[in-house]
Amino acid sequence: MPTNQTPYPEGEDRSKRASEIRAAADKIRAERPKVITKNNGEEDNYAPYYITNFTKGLPHDDHGVVKKGAFEKFRDAINKPEWHFDVSTGNEDAQGNTTYCSTIEDPCTGKKLPAPSFRTWESPLAGHVYDLQGPDAGDVGMAPAPRLDSCELAVEMAEVYAAALLRDVPFSTIEAGKDTLISPDPAGNTTAVATAQELIKLIAGMDWFKKEPEPSCCNKPTRQETNRRKARLEKDLDKPDENGKFTCKTFLRGSAPGAKESPFLSQFLLVGNKGHTCNEKGEDYIQQGYIEYGTQVIDQRVAVHKVGVDFMTDWCSWLDVQNGADVTEAVEFESKRECEPKQECGFKGRFITTPRDLATYVHYDALYQAYLNACLIMQGLKIPFDQGFPEGKGHPTRAAFATFGGPHILSLLTEVATRALKAVRRQKFNYHCRTRPEGIGGLLTAYENEEDGRFGKKGEAAIGKLYNSLPSDLLGYIRDHNQRQNGPSIKHARKVTCTKSSPFTMGKDQNGKDQNLLLPMAFPEGSPMHPSYGAGHATVAGACVTILKAFFEMYDDDGKECKFPCAYKPSDDGMSLEKVPDELTVQGELNKLAANISIGRNMAGVHYYSDYYDSLRMGERIAVGILQEQIITYGEKVSMTFETFDGEVVVLESQPGSLKPLFRYHSGLGSKSGIVPSSWWTKHVY
Repeated sequence: MPTNQTPYPEGEDRSKRASEIRAAADKIRAERPKVITKNNGEEDNYAPYYITNFTKGLPHDDHGVVKKGAFEKFRDAINKPEWHFDVSTGNEDAQGNTTYCSTIEDPCTGKKLPAPSFRTWESPLAGHVYDLQGPDAGDVGMAPAPRLDSCELAVEMAEVYAAALLRDVPFSTIEAGKDTLISPDPAGNTTAVATAQELIKLIAGMDWFKKEPEPSCCNKPTRQETNRRKARLEKDLDKPDENGKFTCKTFLRGSAPGAKESPFLSQFLLVGNKGHTCNEKGEDYIQQGYIEYGTQVIDQRVAVHKVGVDFMTDWCSWLDVQNGADVTEAVEFESKRECEPKQECGFKGRFITTPRDLATYVHYDALYQAYLNACLIMQGLKIPFDQGFPEGKGHPTRAAFATFGGPHILSLLTEVATRALKAVRRQKFNYHCRTRPEGIGGLLTAYENEEDGRFGKKGEAAIGKLYNSLPSDLLGYIRDHNQRQNGPSIKHARKVTCTKSSPFTMGKDQNGKDQNLLLPMAFPEGSPMHPSYGAGHATVAGACVTILKAFFEMYDDDGKECKFPCAYKPSDDGMSLEKVPDELTVQGELNKLAANISIGRNMAGVHYYSDYYDSLRMGERIAVGILQEQIITYGEKVSMTFETFDGEVVVLESQPGSLKPLFRYHSGLGSKSGIVPSSWWTKHVY
């Protein structure tokens, strides 16, 4: 007869131990350093015009200025844990129904759709919700966002402008400094209005990248601004040339180790895994881009929005969107799922090849979708789980599954994603309330058209400083692009039109182009209905990628980073994957995946670089906090080793018999380990 016929402990002893562990986890959370979040002060500086605050969905006058009292009521509503807010958009008819100037066609039938309705704000009170595991949404935070009159904001706007101009140029062509579109746009254009090399040279010459920025432009940068500046430069940070090292190869890249390595796209957005089945040639799924998901298959090819068609490039449609018009249906796809006669239905898509392709992916993704796929790919490619786990690699009798295996990590990815969203909603709505890049494009357009006196003296001065900080040639390219977009061929392809003329007439520049500096948007509705800073995609990326790095083995027995088993890039037409000689690491490709997904939102025009940079690091801390609390529940020794987004190596380790985990980090795997200082939790903010 077995000595132990029941588990130990059980009954009241088990219940008591469970209470002790829950209390210990809460103590870990309570003793963790808290962040005191502060915004950048512009809300007070520019009141009552609120030109740098998110006012989308509130009523605006014909010149894009939020109507008096609307923002104050909105701010009061979102900072209370119960929603009591009704808004007048300023577009009501005699019966009180909301009306807009825009009309929409069904992209498939060509028939007119019902008049746009009002878009509602997305989870504005999520930041008030409490979580029972990991850092509370009020425990984490972000640094103040770059100000309107800063050199950093100028560079951020220049970058999103340039990304919009190159939206249909393959990544490989951008890296080569050229301008050829992946295919002709509806007007027959085959090139962008400027080459990548011309655009990057203009940005690299801006004050933000100079060794000694002009005092007339830049205020003294904060430590966080300096960190973000360094992250934009190449590896040799202490010896940048005169204009830094912002090049075609670093454009739209991320800041974490490996994110700038070629090829541009993470392997996790391209390759498949070694499935149980193969094609008629006996080839596995890797180069075909098929991810086996049980007995189903995920195809890495994507349907993408119509080449060459941008939105919100005329004042009328821009203003409608700011007033909350829902025009989300006015989008046409380049490739569709369709059936050929007498053939099976096929999916005519391509591998992600251009900024628009990636923007389309992050328009519709299930938010943690890319990280779920990455997990399936790593499992299919037999990348082992962390050797610090008690189950799995090399164990003679135990295999990982419910603990330390596939179901464990797959469910944990979804768990950290929802917690990250609550935390970032608190930052977005309740603290920073930062306007989206499309809002800045509207300010610059109004300023160029001499809408003096509409933004207050301080506002006028700050907008003028930003306007004068942007390269004049870049602004000229934006005018050219918008003129192209507003021509008859592309205007018809947009499937959304305005039935009224612009509330104010744009002037002409010296070349006869409209003084139109609106940011060309990849989506008809522009940004989502929530503020810009932080970024939901980037916070979820930081949290999910941290979980993947913690669970899978990042270092081999010799302390070297584990290599990724293959390297591919898409062909220039996106129809196939081509092998490349690059040596990649698993950890680097995960960091690159986080950058691709996060900055893909910048490529759509809905976020800035700082949204990505700061949100990524907040997401990382949410994930580490959850792991720190969970690791005490296992009852035996468990350790996880991985690199942070700032290049520090972290070791998270349980101590059997103790309810206090060890958390150590150091500058490199071979250097001396030490207990992590409390400042790690807050250094991304202060």
